Amino acid sequence: MATKSNHPLKIETGKCSRFENSLHAQFHKKQYELVSAVPAAKLNMPAELLIEWKKNIDLEVEINKEAEASVHTARLLAKDRERDKLLSNLFNVIRAQRTSPVNAISDAAETLHIAFKPYYGMQNGSFEAESLHISGLRVDAEKHPGEVATLGLMPVLAELYTVNDAFEKLRTDRRMETADSKLPNAREIRPKTDELFARICLYVLSANLHALTDDDKALLSNLIARMNQISSDFRTTFKEGQAQKKAAEKKRKEGGGKKPGDKDKKPSDDGKKPDDGKKPGGGGDTPKPGREEDPGEDKV
Repeated sequence: MATKSNHPLKIETGKCSRFENSLHAQFHKKQYELVSAVPAAKLNMPAELLIEWKKNIDLEVEINKEAEASVHTARLLAKDRERDKLLSNLFNVIRAQRTSPVNAISDAAETLHIAFKPYYGMQNGSFEAESLHISGLRVDAEKHPGEVATLGLMPVLAELYTVNDAFEKLRTDRRMETADSKLPNAREIRPKTDELFARICLYVLSANLHALTDDDKALLSNLIARMNQISSDFRTTFKEGQAQKKAAEKKRKEGGGKKPGDKDKKPSDDGKKPDDGKKPGGGGDTPKPGREEDPGEDKV
């Protein structure tokens, strides 16, 4: 029979409740891999407990995958900014060439100015409106191939159509993902996962204390040591992450101030968030904030 220790082993949690969602899910995933590798009979643990723990871990993993849709949103916004730059370039060239001393060029620019004038300022519209107006602009551009060629605008228009198609595909994919997702909130799942882990730990410790053979004692002691190593590693990772955030924040405060002579500036397009008026997949004609309008021109 195995000799009982006067100092029962303890399983550390690494204070996992403080981890960010991705680290929290990974922590439990690694702990589960260790515990599930030990025969259930050795732990004297209800099979349902391990199954429920695994179910919660899988939910956390899926929730984190959904959260990564923010990357998808960033791509959507990037494509929208590309569209806006192309449109601004298109309209600016037409306006500038109206004053060209070459009659053929000024005449072509005047024709396109009249044709595209209803679209001026469309960059400030909603995602839906801008996509629709680009389709209309394409129809009107195809009515004036000679003028477009004279001003050398075909490359800009071709790129605009390509970028718009890519934007529409991203927007459709994002909508489908949102519609298909029926996952609970991480705040609901995480405490349950932690509670299940705490119960798992009690069974592991109990099995270790009541092990009847040296082999079983060694197996369970080794399991506890490995579980604690995972907790220690993840705790270190968490601390390092926090330290990096603090250092970045300190650097921002020390070096992120305004330079002498700088005036207050409004946020640029790059600071635009998905819910700032122009939402991915949103309908309506909600304007996009922070866009430069076209003075003196009619807008959509």
